Parts: sequence; structure tokens; C-alpha cells
Amino acid sequence: MKYRVWSFYGHSERAVLAGECEKSTYYHIQPEYGIVELINEDGNAVTSEDELGEIVATGFNNFICPFIRYRTMDLAALSDVKCECGRDYVSLKRVEGRLQEFFVDKTGSLITSFYSDEGPRNFADKINAYQYVQNEPGRVLLNIDAKNKFSISEIDSLERTFLDFYRRFDIEIKFVGHIPRTKRGKFKFLVQKLPIEFGNF
Repeated sequence: MKYRVWSFYGHSERAVLAGECEKSTYYHIQPEYGIVELINEDGNAVTSEDELGEIVATGFNNFICPFIRYRTMDLAALSDVKCECGRDYVSLKRVEGRLQEFFVDKTGSLITSFYSDEGPRNFADKINAYQYVQNEPGRVLLNIDAKNKFSISEIDSLERTFLDFYRRFDIEIKFVGHIPRTKRGKFKFLVQKLPIEFGNF
């Protein structure tokens, strides 16, 4: 028997909650939980489908220290399609992730890091861990904690795969003995050191 897993989107700040619908892949925003806005780069409300905006939320469940128009730094795209489930909720077509999980290319554009695991995934049996670091637009460093030594051709393959997806970038690959975790013990896939704010680039 097959079971489907439904995704939910929310924060520990308890200002926004959205759940994937059983009739579609859209995320329905729960209006009883809080007010959610999508704001574009100009600070205006997102009105068209597929337009990317930052999620800004006002929660109804924190009575001690309520968050009013809290900027989450998460980006999402709106859906203007009426869901077949019949719920009259505002829906998100997709949640792209946090601003700090985006690369900045040579033109200053924000680019999702979603496809950057394509290269390392081809060598999963040779890698303990890997992490991207960005200090300047259009250039990224890939740190690899390797189980076994990589050949020159394998390193070239990593570079080519990355550049196939990210044309306006330069990449440097560095092999390290250890990739540290955060103070909370979490692993960061991308250490974004550029001061990214939606609309700045």
C-alpha cells in the first residue's frame, strides 16, 4: 500500500502556516493562523502567478510578543488557480526557500541553489560532506570532505556539472578535512556571506 506524505510550511515564530492540499501540490495558507502577504522587490504585493515574492506574515497565535508584518526572508510564488478541493484559501504554488540559500551571480541576480547538488551527488560514495561558500557575486567555493582522493577528471566533472547549471559563475573546489556544523549542530548546505535582502540585487 502506498501512502502520500503532505508537506507543511511554517516557522517557530508562529506567524504563518501553509499546508499542501490533498487534491494538488499547492500550499493553502491557513487564514485562521495569520495574515500572509507576498511582497515583490519593489515592496508591493505580488499579484501574478509565478511572480516571486518574500513571505511577510502577521500571526494570530502569539499573545506575548506578536509578530506584525514579519519579514521571513523566505521566497515563494503565488498561485491564482482555483483548487479543485473547493477551499477558498490563498495558495502558494511553490516555496523557493530562504534568501540565504540563494547564490548571487555576476550580474547581481538571485539564483536558486537547488541544482548545485547535481555534481556532488554523482560522487556520493566518495564524499563525507560538502558545503558551498559565497563571498562575492558570481564566485563560489565548494568545500569537500572526501572519503577518497579525487582524480583530476573527477574534479573537472564536478566543475562542468556546476557550470552547466550556473553559467554566470566561477567555481573553486577545495578539499578539506572537516566541515563544521552550526552551534545548534545543524549542517549548512550554503554559507552565504553576502548581505542579501530581497530587492537589493
